[in-house]
Amino acid sequence: MIYQCVGIGVGPSNLSLASLLYPYKGVLSAFFDRKPEFAWHDGMYFPGATLQVSLFKDLVTLSDPTNPFSFISYLHAEGKIHHFLNARFVGAAA
Repeated sequence: MIYQCVGIGVGPSNLSLASLLYPYKGVLSAFFDRKPEFAWHDGMYFPGATLQVSLFKDLVTLSDPTNPFSFISYLHAEGKIHHFLNARFVGAAA
């Protein structure tokens, strides 16, 4: 089998690349990682900690907000976009 795109490691960049390639059914791609399952910030996320990066910097939303894997698309599909935009998050930076 011949792939047009192969990714080694399933970190943020390759997850974004896979998401952006998803609509292009003619592009055969494969992504490999040594871990059997994905874990976000595995072993580095402490209880009560908050992320300091905007949720809109998911590396997909800014490239293609209509992509089904973008954060905005998720919020819209779940009917939560207005709730999210009007939410007040405790401790969030202004």
